Amino acid sequence: MESGNEVEELAAYKETWGEDDSVLIVTLQAEEDDLLSERRLQLLSDLTAALEESPSVGSTASLANSPAIFGDLPGMIELRSVVATYPGEGDLLPAWRQRLLDNSAVVPLLLAEDARSAAVVVELDVHGDNVRLLAPVVNEVRALVSTFDGREGVRTGTAGIPVVRADFFKLIFENQRTLVPSIMFMVAVLLMLLFRRLHGALIPGFAALLPTLIVFGAMGFFGESIGIMNQNYATLLPAIVLADAIHLVSRFHEEARGLAAPGERLTRKQ
Repeated sequence: MESGNEVEELAAYKETWGEDDSVLIVTLQAEEDDLLSERRLQLLSDLTAALEESPSVGSTASLANSPAIFGDLPGMIELRSVVATYPGEGDLLPAWRQRLLDNSAVVPLLLAEDARSAAVVVELDVHGDNVRLLAPVVNEVRALVSTFDGREGVRTGTAGIPVVRADFFKLIFENQRTLVPSIMFMVAVLLMLLFRRLHGALIPGFAALLPTLIVFGAMGFFGESIGIMNQNYATLLPAIVLADAIHLVSRFHEEARGLAAPGERLTRKQ
């Protein structure tokens, strides 16, 4: 049972701030110069607005909707978004730029110190490692972000726990589609070479397959999704059971060799 101060603190944190594994980061990086130009800030604003309209996105945070207090600069209004305070190409631009880069609420969380990179923090409506729910949402956000890639000399990308999990599942499933059948074939060949009997390959193979099917069948029946941890069952269970099955078949053959006549039932004399 989970207990201890760490578990309680994590539960209190999630109750106050929400789940910590639903935050996706959209990155923007200028190929030349920086992002603090009217066209590129407008691009950032358009991207943020498009993300907010996505049904899979709960909220966003970026320079386009985060307030910047520049009350001491002429013509600036407090609590307007950073993008909205852009003064244009004029005398006010150097002072605005310096104040922005000195703003610890913006740099380096939403804007890099050199102003060449920026981030849009996206809070998704799903959390956890349920691949059935997570992967489509991440793919949807990525497809949306990709439509802005290359515009105005800005490259876009995605990062964060949801992206890592989605990519992890994709790589795992792609590898398992190739590796698992190949390994099963190699194991069958090695078992035939080891025991020189058909049952020497069939019994361990059946023993390795059955508990795996039972476990994943039970997971489906009770609605347990495939996640980062339990996806290991597909490789761990067959390996463990196969080793035990090989030991049993080997022991059977050892006992069978001690019988008086081939084909006699394996019995112990009292």
